[in-house]
Amino acid sequence: MTVTLPNSYNTNAIYGSVPQFIQDQDAANGYQLWYFLYGACAALDQLDILSRNNVGQGIHIEADVGGYSAINISDGQIATPIAASDTTINIFSTDSTWYNFPTTSAFEIQLVNSLTGTTEKILIPAGHYDWSAPIVAISGVNRNLVSLIPPVPVSVAGTTITVGSTAGLSAGMYVVNATYGINTTISSITNSTQFVVVSATGITTSTPLYIGSSIGLAWPASTGADGSVYVQDWAGAPGWSQAVDIERCPNYALPWLAQFIGAAIPPNAVMDRQQMVQQIESLGGFNRATAPAITQQLIQVINSQLASGVAPLSQSQVIIMENVQMTTYTVTAAVGASGTVTYTCSNALTVGQVVTISGLTVSALNLTNVVVATVSPTQFTVTNAATGTATSQTGYATPKVPYTYNFSALTILLPSIYFSPYSYQTLLTDAGGVSTTYTGLQSYLASIGGLYFDLQGNTVASNNSPYINFIYRYRPAGMQVFVGGY
Repeated sequence: MTVTLPNSYNTNAIYGSVPQFIQDQDAANGYQLWYFLYGACAALDQLDILSRNNVGQGIHIEADVGGYSAINISDGQIATPIAASDTTINIFSTDSTWYNFPTTSAFEIQLVNSLTGTTEKILIPAGHYDWSAPIVAISGVNRNLVSLIPPVPVSVAGTTITVGSTAGLSAGMYVVNATYGINTTISSITNSTQFVVVSATGITTSTPLYIGSSIGLAWPASTGADGSVYVQDWAGAPGWSQAVDIERCPNYALPWLAQFIGAAIPPNAVMDRQQMVQQIESLGGFNRATAPAITQQLIQVINSQLASGVAPLSQSQVIIMENVQMTTYTVTAAVGASGTVTYTCSNALTVGQVVTISGLTVSALNLTNVVVATVSPTQFTVTNAATGTATSQTGYATPKVPYTYNFSALTILLPSIYFSPYSYQTLLTDAGGVSTTYTGLQSYLASIGGLYFDLQGNTVASNNSPYINFIYRYRPAGMQVFVGGY
């Protein structure tokens, strides 16, 4: 007897991966396994939100075009919608292959809607771009190029330019090439091979001309930014695959996806798509517990709770020193009198060593590059006219050459702006003292622009930094991590 099974794309996709001898036995048993899978997949077949055939536009950026068509450059994505008149665009999903582009001359890319076939050619100005950044902002672009291969004049006679063909050209179009100082417009089309420009300055028979309309097309954001889909890659993929593909996974499902590699994204986290993807990818596979992965966690923690007006921390601002630790000593008290300052401090300093003292509440006793005059295991002195007394302190004595080799250490330095100068006690004091109400404290926090952390954040690299609680979640056992500022 022939058994006709219900149509289910996802059930068939999963069932097809089952070994044939099991399928044969399942058929003999009345397809119990198939119907079990069908019960789980039937509802999934109906979810358009996870279907690759009926969702959104296939908006993306093609970079291996024009003069770079022979180079394998990865496609990029549009991060924010682009209006027809915009000359600044924000893109993401660029990678190291984009460094094939020059820094000294302009280059072309192409915006593509692979579902409708719509394209727009764009000229990117020369410059240094960080293609590894989560989002790359590019300003001063020229929109709607006529051709990805810029024409080179056959001849130049005054303001009359002769080219191979004027097809597609019209009066009012721009003619540019920043490398040669060319920036003019077409005033008229003479015939099928000639046009007239307002100014021929810089134009010769060896200068490529980028020609286009200043008004481009309107583009929505790409995959992941607004839920649209790059259909060229994903048409026909089984619906359930979207949930486990980080490139196609909807924003609301990324916290669920993160669990499979041990990343934690709270459901109420105030994070955009790029931040969530970055957090997931930084922990993938053999990258876990490496210096880059630990640093990425630190960057994500900081950027998720920045004060208003402070730019997000980027990878390029972080200094990583592997197998290195910073030697600092904690100063608990200090007394300056009669030309000598005595610091109470457990230490391993030597006479003649140069140190800097910081973090004491009596600022006169915070000295820079002073020479150790006498030393014992519990204190040291320097010769200086500073006076004052400081007790119950948490200051630091840092040698002029503070870094030493340690096979099991990792030192990370950040710009000092990412350290909070506040502790719980100083916040309360500055907000009005013990009588301060909750409303008053919240008002004070708003007035100072928010905090990075509630703990004191001294910029001296140490392994008890307020950031360590976060980094130690991801460090390998036995590793010491020191975080400081510069």
